[in-house]
Formats: sequence, C-alpha cells, structure tokens
Amino acid sequence: MQPTFLEMRLGKFPKRFRKWRREGMLRIILDVPTVGGRLMLVDMAGSENIEQAGEIGFEAKMQTAKINQGNIALKRVVESIANGDSHVPFRDSKLTMLLQDSFEDD
Repeated sequence: MQPTFLEMRLGKFPKRFRKWRREGMLRIILDVPTVGGRLMLVDMAGSENIEQAGEIGFEAKMQTAKINQGNIALKRVVESIANGDSHVPFRDSKLTMLLQDSFEDD
C-alpha cells in the first residue's frame, strides 16, 4: 500500500514510508508574444529532524547531510546576491545550478 501525495504532504503516513525524502522541482514557463513569465516551485525535502522522524540509520543521515549541503549552498547564493558580490557561487551544488537562471536577470 502506498500513500497518496496528499497524505505524504500532510504527514499522515506510516514511518516506513518516510524514507521517501526527495527534493522536487517544477518549472512553468509562459511564452506568449505579449506576456512572459516563469514560476519555479521547489520542494526542499529533508528540513525535518531525522531523529524525530524516526530515521536514525546511516543512509538517512547521509541523505540529510547531502540535502543540507544544497540548502547551505542556496543560502550562500542568496547572501552573495544580497551583498552585491561580484562572484555568486552557483556551482556549489546541483540545486543552485538548476536555480541559477531564476536568480539572474533576463
């Protein structure tokens, strides 16, 4: 039995399904002659405490460390842009490389 997406989002699923901690990203690009836009939705998985979630194994800790590295890299990018730095470290993680065009002017 697999939980539905809504059940997963609301946290109403057994602990055995909590290993499905993944990041997700959806990009919608509107390309209309007079109007254009871009919407990026990013689900930042792994922000919960793994001990509280009942996951204390080595694999869960390694996955959380990898997710945290992406979050820290994103924080560095935002800080660099806010400070007006000449170099923005987009290449520090896959997450920031994927989001790079969202931070840059067209």
